Amino acid sequence: MAIGIYTTVASDEDARALARAALDRRLCACVHLEPIESLYRWKGELCEDREVRILFKTIESRRAALEALIAGSHGYETPAIWTVRFDGVDPAYAAWIESEAGG
Repeated sequence: MAIGIYTTVASDEDARALARAALDRRLCACVHLEPIESLYRWKGELCEDREVRILFKTIESRRAALEALIAGSHGYETPAIWTVRFDGVDPAYAAWIESEAGG
């Protein structure tokens, strides 16, 4: 099953390094990088930062390894890592994700 795993990082350089590491290990088929602005509370303070949101397109069997890579490589004390299930994916595209993610 095709899934997406999201995280956010502090910089474009961090995002590209994490994306390349995941692709090199065949833990995902594709990575999208998006600049975003985040407003959040951290340790009682209101924070506003520019970040990069990363979407890894992968398969369920690669989930644990990809999440471990993200957690182990992340610069944040408490990184956001979450998964979304892809519904209604074109069968050819889903097969491409599976083949490229080492499935």
